[in-house]
Amino acid sequence: MFVWLLLFSAPLDCGAFDVMALRSIEERHEYIDSLAGEDLYGTISLLSEVLGCPSEQTRMFAAEALGYLSNPGATPSLIAALKSPSTGVRYESAWSLGLLGNTSAVTPLIEALSDRAAPVRTNAAWALGEIADARAIGALLKAIDDTDPRVRKNATEALGKLESKEAVPIFLERLSSLSGSERKKTLMALAQIADPRATEVLAQAATDPSVPERHLIAQALGRMGDTTAVETLIKLLDDPRWAVRAKAAWSLGMLKDKRAVKPLQTKATDKKSEVRQAVFEALGRLGEISAEDVLIEGLADENDLCVMASAHALGLLGSMKAVRPLSELLSDPEPPVREQVAFALGAIGDPAAASALRSRLNDASWEVQQASVTAIGRLKDASSLESLRPVLFHKFWSIRLAGVQALGAIGASEGLLLLQQRFKDEHPDVRRWSHLVAAKLGADPGKALTGLKEENPSSEMLEAATYMAGEEESLGPWQGELSEERLKLLSLVHTDEARALLESLSIPADNPELGELRLITLRSW
Repeated sequence: MFVWLLLFSAPLDCGAFDVMALRSIEERHEYIDSLAGEDLYGTISLLSEVLGCPSEQTRMFAAEALGYLSNPGATPSLIAALKSPSTGVRYESAWSLGLLGNTSAVTPLIEALSDRAAPVRTNAAWALGEIADARAIGALLKAIDDTDPRVRKNATEALGKLESKEAVPIFLERLSSLSGSERKKTLMALAQIADPRATEVLAQAATDPSVPERHLIAQALGRMGDTTAVETLIKLLDDPRWAVRAKAAWSLGMLKDKRAVKPLQTKATDKKSEVRQAVFEALGRLGEISAEDVLIEGLADENDLCVMASAHALGLLGSMKAVRPLSELLSDPEPPVREQVAFALGAIGDPAAASALRSRLNDASWEVQQASVTAIGRLKDASSLESLRPVLFHKFWSIRLAGVQALGAIGASEGLLLLQQRFKDEHPDVRRWSHLVAAKLGADPGKALTGLKEENPSSEMLEAATYMAGEEESLGPWQGELSEERLKLLSLVHTDEARALLESLSIPADNPELGELRLITLRSW
């Protein structure tokens, strides 16, 4: 405490920091941690003052320390330090600004790309990649022609992080003239951008043993969506590096080209569990029922993640043949396995699984309970209504909500009496869905709509309720992408019009799981 009072209340003593600046980075960081532990913002203010000390080494220490603290409050001081007459201070300040990631530093860092000192330009390019603000693209495209190879490499890497489509033709044009680390950086940037224009180049690189991190290139080929890469990816299933094999399998699943089904099945016994898991996941995405025997064998895999991937895939395939072995797996000792098995049984939709799923409504894991409730709803098993009664009083609101939604999916009017008990639930989502499902199950339309309106529903939820209550003749049109709420609403409405609307909505690129849920929903329509 005495040291803290001395530092923060007395005039700045540059000499003390001069001594610390000469110590190891571990000692410096330990010192900064001790100061910040007492007063973070006081430490930032103090270090900002140290940026004005006479010693260049001390000012560099202060600039580095401000980045180490990872607090955006240091950004203005570091931006100002980019104008320091000291190359070292500008160098450290650019690096620290990249660590802080504050977008207010973008313009100053763009200006720093023209610094007379190559080390400063190098760190400025790196920092702009870390901040990943599209305003930097134009300046970075110029920086890939810098006279210093370190600047060019960092600018190339930054454009990859920014997923700059503008950079693709430039990278492709210059690739043949590059060698060594610059060529490798360019290939990695193209992989990050994942533009189909680079498919041929990346497919060639994926099979080149001299190229590092080929697993990332194999993964990029799947993200590009170009099926001309399928044959290359099939060859990569035999690559000596397991990471390459795993990413090749993943990409084949993403491309969904039927040519991959048989080659993938031959890799279901790969010695690496990571590869087997990727294979099982890919077979699920490909949707070929011919793979069900391989996937059923996968349920006995020694690795739990592989078992879960096999179960999930069988659910996506809708494999009736898998219902019995999956039902037996509901007693697996691992909760994540039981949860995935419950999902799979619900996705398959065979009422024969209802009894096994009901047995997990009191599972020790609440995640398994919730997955089982949702699965029972997907089975549309009216004989499970009474089993859902205690679910509606569960201590977790998400499970109560799943129970309400399951009643809606089953669609039996007998569920209305159970449902009414949740109109006063403590959680608004449970109340909203209770009134919504009541509109479907035959409750008084006026009362159902009045109750729902009191719960501040979304406009589409209210529209669905009004439609089911018979007060609207049509739905939509709904524009844009599918969301989880839209999927559940349209599944609840369950008319031909709702199905057409569900099929018309696009799947968000960053949410393939939603596409899987739509597949399952449409299959059971």
